[in-house]
Amino acid sequence: MEPHTFISVSALHGLPLTVSYIDHSQMNCSESSSLKLTLRLMPSQEQEALEAFKDAQEMHMYAVWALPPTHVLPRIKTVMEGLRAEFGGPEIEPHITVLGSMLRTEEDAIQQFKDACNIITRFESCCPHLSLLYGYLTDEEKKRAKEKVTTIDEGFASLSFDVTRFVLCKMNIQDKSQHSWEKILAIDLQP
Repeated sequence: MEPHTFISVSALHGLPLTVSYIDHSQMNCSESSSLKLTLRLMPSQEQEALEAFKDAQEMHMYAVWALPPTHVLPRIKTVMEGLRAEFGGPEIEPHITVLGSMLRTEEDAIQQFKDACNIITRFESCCPHLSLLYGYLTDEEKKRAKEKVTTIDEGFASLSFDVTRFVLCKMNIQDKSQHSWEKILAIDLQP
């Protein structure tokens, strides 16, 4: 064998273990020198191809939103505008986050979203939340914000509605305003 010849000898977690073989007799070394073997992990051709394929696919973050029906949007937007006027923060679209921060290819995200919507007959969440304001508030500001909601719409805390529209969004987590978020697909549940 030539010095530094690599020999694949076994697989370890999908990566073959590679032996670097150095033949000292071919290098005019003294007879007392020992044979040196160096072991290192080296990806197989299949593993390298898989990694290249993964890198070639564009992975993005996705979220699934439930959208409030149009008849309640004016109430929600009025409360959101009132809070933003007093406490600041970006203007956001009213939505209920069903699932957020999924790292997927667009094709996989769309297929999983469609599959999920095909089996949903009724959406019920034990802890639904509709974000009304994004920002960093002190405990005192949070207390004032709750009071402000009641001032703007006294019955807002007991607002309930059916959700029938879901949207798959491509997220840009650096954009807290969500203006650059892209709605990929919307699906209306069938009654």
